[in-house]
Amino acid sequence: MRRRSPLLSLILLAELVAPGCDDGLATDAERPDDAGVLDSTTDTGGADAHPDAAHLDVADAQTAEASPADASTSEAGGDTMFADSADAEPDVSPDPLEPPERVELRNAHELLIDGARFHPYGEDLVAHVRLPPDASADAPVPACLLVHGSGGLFREGVAGDPCADRLEPSYEILVELLNEAGAAVVAPSSFYSRDPRFCEDNDPDFFGFAPPPFFAADTPPDDKTRDTVYDIRRTAVRTLDALAAMRYAAALAEGDATRLCMVGTSNGGSVMLAYAADHLERHLVEYLTPMARTYEDADDLAERVTALETLPPLPPDLEARLAERPTPTFVHAIAPGCRLRKIVPTVHPDEALAVEDLYYPEDGVDLVLEVGTMDNVVTGCATEVGKGIRELQARAVEASRALAVSRYTVHVHEAGHDLLRDGAAGDEIRRRLARLVSAWDTP
Repeated sequence: MRRRSPLLSLILLAELVAPGCDDGLATDAERPDDAGVLDSTTDTGGADAHPDAAHLDVADAQTAEASPADASTSEAGGDTMFADSADAEPDVSPDPLEPPERVELRNAHELLIDGARFHPYGEDLVAHVRLPPDASADAPVPACLLVHGSGGLFREGVAGDPCADRLEPSYEILVELLNEAGAAVVAPSSFYSRDPRFCEDNDPDFFGFAPPPFFAADTPPDDKTRDTVYDIRRTAVRTLDALAAMRYAAALAEGDATRLCMVGTSNGGSVMLAYAADHLERHLVEYLTPMARTYEDADDLAERVTALETLPPLPPDLEARLAERPTPTFVHAIAPGCRLRKIVPTVHPDEALAVEDLYYPEDGVDLVLEVGTMDNVVTGCATEVGKGIRELQARAVEASRALAVSRYTVHVHEAGHDLLRDGAAGDEIRRRLARLVSAWDTP
């Protein structure tokens, strides 16, 4: 039996005695299901990452000791995404449209996922990677992708300053838990990777720093708002980020590519649900193509076409890359929005033209959802908490395929959106996650 580390025990205790701390999972009761706004602003408490934890050893990958020059971002469409700001006047805030020249790697756990090798659009991603102490190429361990929500992976301070190099407390706890259960963790940051000042998307003060591809390159800071267009772009972009990070996790020298998992909260949970969807390659390519889709009304089409106008052209091999994506054994989605911006149609099973149009996890994936009865974000996930369109679709797929064992499991808690900070719910979720990881047999 693995013992809980002193650091994890202290963090768990801090959760109980400081319930007012914002841990990256704050709610917004005005947002409808799938708005994905619910993850957080700054928290100054919590614990630092272990300075001596093992880090990635992958051929052709950046190491944590890479020089700042090695961490420079890629170019897209001929325009450098990160423009030079060295000539800025002293004591003047940098122009939000001119991000720093590069995103720096700040500690031994941070490294760069090579976009040219792993990402469909060639975009580099900064990831926090931590391995169990006994992981090695000779004794590979399970590898889990940790996907952050709207509050971002890292803590933030004053708008305009770079994000801190410390994880949000809830993610620090999950990393510790996964390591103690014997799994390596890869946690990419979709926000910090593209601009170190874009720490979260709940607070409008940070929206001036939201870079492409979340907004068009020439979008004035004052025009950057949390709206449907942004949410459409974010969901699509972050699904491609998940593809890159999962390919990276599967390449870990110390990781076992046959034992992969995904864990995430809120919008991160939504991204994982999309990634795990059966027939994702068809659904996502259709979604990213500005043409009418089956079941789509005129308003939805107009919003989607507007959102996609300035996205780069689709890579010609995107459908093939998605079809060959690494398959996680399980996906543990905590307080996710399940409508997924309709990447997978939300048609009622009785009106579907084909069972392939309904949501179900792809073969080999067990989907475990954690939802709260007082959370209006998760109403699409289960009939016990709302209309539950995804559960209705899943049960219809199971009936059509005569499946004896469901791979769409929902756990309902008498709680709100911040499940990991809810005493009873949080404890139950962490225990379940540890059991899921520990259940893997040693190969």
